[in-house]
Amino acid sequence: MTAALRLRLLFSAFALVACVANVALASAQSPAAPATIRPEVASSNDSGTRVDIRISNVEDLGAFEFVLVFDGNLAQVDRVEKGEFLGSSGREVLCLDPTIDTAAVRYECVTLGAEPVRGSDGSGVLASVFLTPKAKGKTAVELTHVKLQNPTAVTIDSRVDDATLEVFGHDGRNEWIFWSLIAGGTVAAIAILVAAGGVLLARRQRAGAAIS
Repeated sequence: MTAALRLRLLFSAFALVACVANVALASAQSPAAPATIRPEVASSNDSGTRVDIRISNVEDLGAFEFVLVFDGNLAQVDRVEKGEFLGSSGREVLCLDPTIDTAAVRYECVTLGAEPVRGSDGSGVLASVFLTPKAKGKTAVELTHVKLQNPTAVTIDSRVDDATLEVFGHDGRNEWIFWSLIAGGTVAAIAILVAAGGVLLARRQRAGAAIS
């Protein structure tokens, strides 16, 4: 093997090592995928709906804020409950009372204290919004004003997915049964009163005839 060939092979080896190192460095420096936050219909029937606000692929979460928007003609907010994910790091969780509007609800929670230093990692439920039906129909359920932060108040990148909710409103059958029972009871009561009146009238007539 000539000296020129050895030198060429040596340069090729160096180039290959440099290429592998550059790929590894680029992979290490590439930004992580943003966290995903989305509403998820956990349960829905004619008595109510639970919408979970679920987060995925988040790192070092220390606080969150969101506004959930829906069709106020179909449903209304009953209550909001915090999920278990934000406190899974062991940090103390403080949630403000939800701000409830006709067709939206705002909710925010933060973690407190110096320990543990790191926030929550992974995926889980941030909060559950409970809706009561007003009418039947379908509505888009959207998240707006989403804000995620780590324990030092640095913003965490995120993307938002939406969902569609089918509201099972009251169809009138229960009301129809209720009013039918009332109407039936009213008719029966009137019939009893009429019969009782007829009996009293007959007794008076017989008593009058006896006196005569």
